[in-house]
Amino acid sequence: MSEQPVLISLLKKQIVNDVATECNIIGRTLQRNPETEEQGSEIMTPDDELTKPIVARAMTEGFGEVKRVCQRYLLMGRDTDDNRLERINEMSKYTEIVSDKLGGYDLVANTPYIISVKAEKPVTLVSATGKKIKEVSGNSQVEYTPSSSGRIRLETDAENVELTYFFGKFGTLDLELTMPANFNLGMTETAKNNAHRMIVDHIMFSLLINQWPEKAAFYKERFNSDMEALRNAMQARTRFIRHAHDWS
Repeated sequence: MSEQPVLISLLKKQIVNDVATECNIIGRTLQRNPETEEQGSEIMTPDDELTKPIVARAMTEGFGEVKRVCQRYLLMGRDTDDNRLERINEMSKYTEIVSDKLGGYDLVANTPYIISVKAEKPVTLVSATGKKIKEVSGNSQVEYTPSSSGRIRLETDAENVELTYFFGKFGTLDLELTMPANFNLGMTETAKNNAHRMIVDHIMFSLLINQWPEKAAFYKERFNSDMEALRNAMQARTRFIRHAHDWS
């Protein structure tokens, strides 16, 4: 019986977006009570420098658990490995300090960028063609795709502005599987959803285990449920009738 390849790509950006959403919902709930207001503020920032390594480690661990469930069908793997933290955001970046109102980085036309702006005063970003992009204040991010190549200009009273340009792909977690010929391809989407949910719930468990153990236990239970659902999806098969000549 022949086999069929199945590729499931889990977008890291969608994973961290779901983690941020979960953290915001929990944080806002806790902030309604004065006794847990500070705890809520801490939970709402999973992307700060202290918490980000936990997310990075948990994402790697969560994907490892996904692969463990799918181990029978895995096509690709690593023959060497180590325990260094893997990057959450794999986008390339360039950082500069602008003091003369003209950026020093040449943007490429029709390339999507995320521009992070850090300044003590409001800043207006202006394109190479003189078109206003956006006015921001404090620490902000702007998504921008230039129509023509060139450097951006700044309109601001701030003496120094830190700009960081992010470009390229955020990154994916890829499952390359070799499934039996009678695998029910209708379950591919279900498997993708369960794998995604497993990683999100494992990250949430890792974030909350020291701050809110009771809530962490909820995500642990959900993770176990996601894992069982993924295992069931991997076992889905189409039904067909065997004839005598099938055994020849």
